[in-house]
This record gives sequence, structure tokens and C-alpha cells, in this order.
Amino acid sequence: MNRVEFAGRSVLLSGDTRFDENLIAHGQGLDVLAHEVADAPKPILDVAYIQTILNHHTTPEEAGIVFSRTRPRLAVFSHVVALMDEKNPRPSDKEIEQRTRTNWAGDLIVGTDLTRLLLTPAGVVVQHFDEARGFQPQ
Repeated sequence: MNRVEFAGRSVLLSGDTRFDENLIAHGQGLDVLAHEVADAPKPILDVAYIQTILNHHTTPEEAGIVFSRTRPRLAVFSHVVALMDEKNPRPSDKEIEQRTRTNWAGDLIVGTDLTRLLLTPAGVVVQHFDEARGFQPQ
């Protein structure tokens, strides 16, 4: 976990973690909380190696609790562990967001590669990379 404060703005990066009261304690008053999340389709949740992986990460519902208790201006999933097998596709970003929303109604972005967050005096600007046009505001 790393919290950075500069020029009146604050960001916390969770890194890989389970639900963590210490993160909640240090995550108060943030502009951005960038958290990780892990999910798997229901039919494979009880598979031993899937459980081993999930035991090192935060579920969408748990992340929603973290967000609701820290109340960042913007919650971001910066690392998504979406598991699957040959019969069960990976959970979609939309499914992960819906499960998070059971506990968090605030602003939430499921980040993708090259998502960029700019902290400005006016707030947070989110930009997504488009190969044809470069970085585009959300």
C-alpha cells in the first residue's frame, strides 16, 4: 500500500491485498483510491487453485466496502484478476462493477491498460488510450 500526497491531492495504491482495515485507516480523504480486485465464475469458485488465487486478493463486494468506508472522490480498479477455465469465461468488467456496486454507489472506473489519471486543481481527469487518437478524456 502506498499513499501519495502532493499539492493538496492524494492517491492511495493498494497493491495486491486482501480486505485490510489498515488500508481503510490510511485511505481516508482521498482523491483517488486505486485498488485491485479478483473474481471468478461461480462454477469454479470451489476449485482449489482458484481459491488459492482468490485468497490473496479482494472480492468486488469487499472492494465496495473499502470504497464505502474510505469514500474516495474516485475509486479505480487498477489491477483486475478475472479467472476462468475452459468451460467458464472470465467475469466481465461490467459484472465486476455490478458486484462492487452492492456496497459502493460512488464514482468507479475499471481501469484498462494505459488508463491515465491526471490530478488537477479542478479534480481528477480520466484519459483512456486510443491507438488512432492517443489519450482521450472520458
